Amino acid sequence: MSACLLGLQSVCAQPWRFAQAQYRLHGIVNHLGMGPSSGHFTADIFEQKSGRWLRHNDSIVSELASIDGMQAAKDCYMLVYVCNSLFESS
Repeated sequence: MSACLLGLQSVCAQPWRFAQAQYRLHGIVNHLGMGPSSGHFTADIFEQKSGRWLRHNDSIVSELASIDGMQAAKDCYMLVYVCNSLFESS
């Protein structure tokens, strides 16, 4: 999987200690429905140990072939990023 990385250098006031850090896409929350008072949520979560993306839909968990980070950013309800150094230290 190619990592979907996010850097904050261009949007953070210096000297914030995390401004130089890189963040990796770790989860995507999706809302399926026509409005805020109705619909259904699913979550796509990166499983670090296996390197797989898994879709959680109620009690059903299925593996995803890949994640398109740019498309996810357009279509999702929420993106979850984790500091890249946490991935590298485990």
